Amino acid sequence: MPSIVYDDGYVSAELPTFREEGLPLVGNDDAEHEITLMFDFQCIHCRRLHKILPEVIERSGGRLSFRLCPTSLSSECNPYIPHDGIDRFTGSCIMARLALAVWFARPADPC
Repeated sequence: MPSIVYDDGYVSAELPTFREEGLPLVGNDDAEHEITLMFDFQCIHCRRLHKILPEVIERSGGRLSFRLCPTSLSSECNPYIPHDGIDRFTGSCIMARLALAVWFARPADPC
């Protein structure tokens, strides 16, 4: 487990990188701006944000799209989340893995 990497707005270590290609996209594939949105299925703030994405895209005139990247907020599998004895996101590791497995198995199928 890495040492604390975020403290008072400063990052003290290099964060992991990932490739956005193939992740689910909300909005136009040819949008002028694309934001990668990391979220946890169990996070209430993430769910609230997800609900307004269509409106944000519409208000941008289609110039904005969101690449969705499930990311667990559980210290069980995310070494960048401090383990303080209480894990409010237990189970989100498997949810993120399953969501990506389903997407990569059949990315073109509508939900």
